[in-house]
Parts: sequence; structure tokens; C-alpha cells
Amino acid sequence: MHGLYVQGELRPSPSNTPPASLSSPLHYDLPFPTSASRSPLGNSSVRGDGSPRLPSWPWLYRHPEDGVGSAPRDSLYGNRRAVVPLLLTSIKYHGTSLLATTLQGWILKFFIPQGNIDLMIFYDHHKVPLGELLSILRIKRRDDSTARSIDTKDLHNVILSEEDGKLLGDGWFISSYHPTFAFRVHPVSLPFPDYLAATNLTQLQDPKWMRCGCPPVCPEKRATVDYIQGTRWYTYDLFLEPIIRPYSFWIKLDVDIWLMREPKFNMVEQMIESGAIFAHTGMIYNGNGCSNELHKAIKEYLNANGAAAASEGQRWWVQDDNVYYSNFVITSMAFHLSPEHMHLAKALNEYPTGFFKYRWTDQSLFHKVFGIFFGPAEDKFLLDWTNLRCSKKAFRKGAVFYHSKGKKKSSVLRMCTDI
Repeated sequence: MHGLYVQGELRPSPSNTPPASLSSPLHYDLPFPTSASRSPLGNSSVRGDGSPRLPSWPWLYRHPEDGVGSAPRDSLYGNRRAVVPLLLTSIKYHGTSLLATTLQGWILKFFIPQGNIDLMIFYDHHKVPLGELLSILRIKRRDDSTARSIDTKDLHNVILSEEDGKLLGDGWFISSYHPTFAFRVHPVSLPFPDYLAATNLTQLQDPKWMRCGCPPVCPEKRATVDYIQGTRWYTYDLFLEPIIRPYSFWIKLDVDIWLMREPKFNMVEQMIESGAIFAHTGMIYNGNGCSNELHKAIKEYLNANGAAAASEGQRWWVQDDNVYYSNFVITSMAFHLSPEHMHLAKALNEYPTGFFKYRWTDQSLFHKVFGIFFGPAEDKFLLDWTNLRCSKKAFRKGAVFYHSKGKKKSSVLRMCTDI
């Protein structure tokens, strides 16, 4: 049977949980340069004003071809598997019903052939009725035994209702289309940032907080609060979930990605062999407006911690509008779980006008966050898999997927399939 450790339970353990420091002598043995002394940040955990000090930065990237050596990669690559964490925030969201269709292709043409990539469907247990969700997705529990239940150690800030507990069982599910592939359905809470919670969310009513600018046109197509919460989750709260921590990589795969054929290589193994931290499937002009004040927020953060970005001054990093498509990317779990990244991600989530006024998303953040820790050459830490994407402008031979919010009858998708 395929899927997530179907012969046993998925549990963090000393052998596959990233170590506390998360630094590896293979790539991450360089100190983070400060803007003044170019030496590591101080060891004190508290600054003079009493606020937390940024942890030390072991994450400056050095590529294998620079002669670092061949140290063990276990601390970086964990269980040598990847997980696709997919968050659903509403039954009414069009992507929820769309997933019932795209999931079939994912399992047949992606999860099963790859063999080392697992699926976890997360849902907002406060807003998404689990019974309706299971019905829409046409999935059922792998084990009908009522004696099995989800391990509370896997839950983060979630208290299950009795009804959800019975429906979830141990959290393992199968699709009627592919009963040999097992995956997880998992409840989450989606708290608001502290600065909003402190005001009882009143700032969301501010008429200047439009949550749009790109690609929606203001004010007709403002992004919903659920949309912002859903994309913001992938920048910080995802990494608070205990169940994802054993993985080497995580993959952002949107519900409107249509798989046409199997990739001809194993994505996880190629990431490990190349020493890459990130792989993307294309660049896009994000449009002026979706990243307002993002660079300003990052500069304020770095200045407050006496640090400088690894890609400081590089145009690919300074500009905010050309970004990696975030509907299909793969990235290092150890990096995202590191205290250095978590400290930064928390700060950006608490920036008072970012996500909920200017519509920042995970897509806005990827290249900005990586440029802080890695660089200055962008191609030294990532893989470019643009040739996997078929689009209206590029019918690439060997492309394996197409992005479309419509149904599979799309004429472009048919043309891509015929290549």
C-alpha cells in the first residue's frame, strides 16, 4: 500500500526530527554577517530593551561545488520524504470541490509514481464541517474500526468535538478511486496575528485595509479574510504542526494544478543530490500592490537585529514584483523549521499592515525570505523546473502539469496533453 507509513504510525523521533541547531557542516557552517562587524550576532537572547534577540544565523548557503566537502546530510534531509500539506478553510471555497477532481490525477500521476511524497489535507476545524468535507472529496476512512483515534500529540491548539473525533478516527483516509493510497486528514486552528486579536479584529473593518491590489481590482475583488488566512498559514503556522516535522521537504501544490503525466525524475532525490533548498516551476509578475511594504518590513527587521541579508543589493532580491509561482514548489523543511526562519516568519506575520492590508501571500514571501539567508547568486540554492509547467504562452515538450481554475475541459490543457 502506498502513502504515509501505512504499516505504522507517523511519529517524530530522534532519528528523523531536525536537531535544535539545524546547522549542517555540508552547507551551513558560515556565520551570518552583521551589517556592522560582519561577525555572528551576539549570544545574548535578550537585547538591551528587553525584547528577544534574533538567534544566531547558521544558514548562509554554500554550494557543494565551492568545495565544502562531503559531510553527512542526515541532519538536513531527515526521513528523505516530502509532504504536500493542503489547507482547506471553507466548504464554499471553489477549490474544495475542485480538489475532488484534481486529487484523482495527483494520486495516479504524482504520489504513487514518486513513491516518497505524502499527502496531508488540513482543515480549519472551526469553520469546515468534517462530514461535508469528506462527502465532497469522496473519501473515506482507511480503517472503519471505532476503537482507533487520532493521537493528541499530533494536534496543535485543537480540541476535537466528539463528532469530529468519530469521523476522523486515526486520521487515515483513502479515495474510492485509489484505495491503495493512504493519506492524512488533519484538523487545525487558524489564529489571527496577535496584533489583530488584541483589538478583537476591529482593524479588519478599516476601509483602507482593502486586501487587494494584485491581481484583484480594488474594491470590486477584495481578497476575503479566509483567503488571507489560508495563504498566510503556509508562511508560519504550518510549521507549528507536530505532524509535519519529520519530513525532509514540503511541497506547495494548489488544488487547481492539473497533472497531465508523471514527472520523469524523482523530485526528492534530485533535491538531495543537488543540495538544493528550493525548487520552483516558474516565475510570475506578481503585480504592483501585492507586496507593499514587504521590503521595508524586512529591512526594519534586519536593522533591529543588526543583520544584513545574504543577497543585499541584488536586484532579484530587492524587487518585490517578480516572484516564484507558489502553486507548485518544493522546499526544505529543516530550513523552515529552523529558529532563524521561525523568528523572521513570526515577525512578518505580526507586521501590522502586511497580510491583511496589502494582501501579502506565501507567494510574496518565498524569494524575499530566501534572499535573506542565501545568496547572493540565486541559482546557487535553487532548482529551476519551469519546463514542467505548460501554459498558454509555453507549450513545453515534457511538461507534466497545467494551472487552471476551470474544469479539465480547458482547451489549453488539451493542447498541453497532446504535446
